[in-house]
Amino acid sequence: MPVNVTAVDTMQIANRAGLHPPLAAPLFRDDEGKKNSIEHAVGNNERSAAIAKPIALVFTDVIGSSSAKRASVLGPDVNARDRAYLESIQAKYMRLIRSAVFEHNGKEIMTIGDSFFLTFENPVDAIRCCAAIQQRLYVQPIETPNGPLQLRIGIHVGTPTYFENSWYGTDVDTAARTESVGSPEQIVVTEAARQAMGDPTNIKFRLLGTFCLKGVGNVRLWDAGYNRNKLRRAAMASIEQRRRIRIVANIAFTLGAIALAGGGSWRWRQDRMADVLANSAKQSIFVENLENKTGDPVFDNTLTDGFTAQLEQSPALKLISQQHLRQSMKYLGKSPEDPLTPEMVREIGTREGVKAYLTGSIAKLGNGYVVSVSAKDILTGDDIMSEEAQAKDKDHVLKALDKVATRMRRHLGKSLSSIPKPGTPPGNTPTPSVESFRAYAPGDVEHEKGMIFHNAKLTIGRQWRASQWSGLGWA
Repeated sequence: MPVNVTAVDTMQIANRAGLHPPLAAPLFRDDEGKKNSIEHAVGNNERSAAIAKPIALVFTDVIGSSSAKRASVLGPDVNARDRAYLESIQAKYMRLIRSAVFEHNGKEIMTIGDSFFLTFENPVDAIRCCAAIQQRLYVQPIETPNGPLQLRIGIHVGTPTYFENSWYGTDVDTAARTESVGSPEQIVVTEAARQAMGDPTNIKFRLLGTFCLKGVGNVRLWDAGYNRNKLRRAAMASIEQRRRIRIVANIAFTLGAIALAGGGSWRWRQDRMADVLANSAKQSIFVENLENKTGDPVFDNTLTDGFTAQLEQSPALKLISQQHLRQSMKYLGKSPEDPLTPEMVREIGTREGVKAYLTGSIAKLGNGYVVSVSAKDILTGDDIMSEEAQAKDKDHVLKALDKVATRMRRHLGKSLSSIPKPGTPPGNTPTPSVESFRAYAPGDVEHEKGMIFHNAKLTIGRQWRASQWSGLGWA
């Protein structure tokens, strides 16, 4: 009597023998046999689902196999390289895996490229098989164009569904995603697998952390140490590591912001100190009204105001105003309403520490104009420097004045720095005698040096505190 052999029967026999059966088309004797075989397969699947019990699910993957297959040392073209890789590398690797699986009572469910999907009824057999595979690859390395072949393995224990000669379900996905977390030569196991394995001899479990596995969720994973080495790091960061990184980054950002604010405040205070000291070191000058020799009233006071505004842009010059000079006249026994004569300017300038005074004029020159300015030593009245510029008509006078002021700004500060001050300027010394003041002033030099720094600190301190209260107001 003929025996009705179906594809399902063939797969079941192969599975019981621990073999990976070939994928062949089912053979049917007749329609009745086909019907019976389908009913038989469905019945087996239903029974498997009903009596499902936890099994260990194992996935393996070779690190860097894709690039190794394309190495030019394997052959002159793609086909030659593929053939050489299969024969000299993958064949050895597959024999090693299948030998270890057979020795530890495992089953090969399928292969995809160089990845294996294995199952074990006993979770301890699964971890011992994986440890044996990694140790054999270490002792007897399989050389590839990229160096010794390296493997990562993931293990999970669950109750998947058996269907169409394979296992399906979230537990299978969990095992596959667990393998992807591993680094070279690492065995990664889930919390469920760790609990099911207990504490097998020569295997040391170390917690890696909680990982968000794609399509699965958050799962606690462990590193299975099989050769007494240090903890192997996973290929990706755990949730706890990412949280610590964020905390450290936030702390670093906060400390950086505080340091930046403190550094900015310190720099601001240093800049302010430099500004105050620079102001105290500026060369003091006085500008007399530029004489209008043209007879045109449009130039009365106009040129003096424009010229003074230009000089005030210089960081090296400090202009003493006429108003200040007139207020100082009372110390000379004069009325502020009295006219300022050159002699009086020199006396007040000596008291105020002024080094030079500027005089100038505008005059007609044919159809045009000429603007001339001279800087004179406050003590001797000698010329320090002179500048002049011509304007072809009235509309170009201000441009000529700008040229003169620019040249003065550029050179006058350097020229004055070589001239000693007539004395330290305590301006309000109540004596009308220049000779008395000259005797008094040198003795106050050292005192004034200290006051410059003291006043600078007081000024900066007040401004800094004001800025801090302002910042609190905005906060």
